[in-house]
Amino acid sequence: MVSGENSVSVVGEDVLVEFTLPTETPIYDKLQHSEGDKYAMMIHAVMETSVSGRTIVEVIEGTLMDFDDALKNMVSTDDAITGELKELDGKEVYIFKKLEKEVNTFGTEVCSFEYLVDIPLNENIILQFRIDGAYNPDNTVVFDDSIIDILLSHCVF
Repeated sequence: MVSGENSVSVVGEDVLVEFTLPTETPIYDKLQHSEGDKYAMMIHAVMETSVSGRTIVEVIEGTLMDFDDALKNMVSTDDAITGELKELDGKEVYIFKKLEKEVNTFGTEVCSFEYLVDIPLNENIILQFRIDGAYNPDNTVVFDDSIIDILLSHCVF
């Protein structure tokens, strides 16, 4: 993974994918990556949006089959986790999410979320988004599936 200005590219024999910072949503304002790391991170802009959390963009070596049993087990043992398959530019995208309303340590009701998004780039490299966070149900800015579509629209294969 190599970085550009608010972007990261996954490079093999050629560029497999370039991901750029999605500036059209107020949730993200900066993409941080250290050269040589296999991941980059976007901390959610809490002060502007009241949506806490982080989004990690990373490169995983292996195939989805390597993770298939663990993912199936995770979905079958936790009723709050749902999974779906989408297509993006001819590539299969696997999306797993867990959404819950809970009371935080301050006694406030919050909507917590976790997403795992996997995009196989070739036979042994996966681009993955790991997203977690929380927000107050009364917020004007929320984290929902539309953010996943925005993230995917910033992937150029």
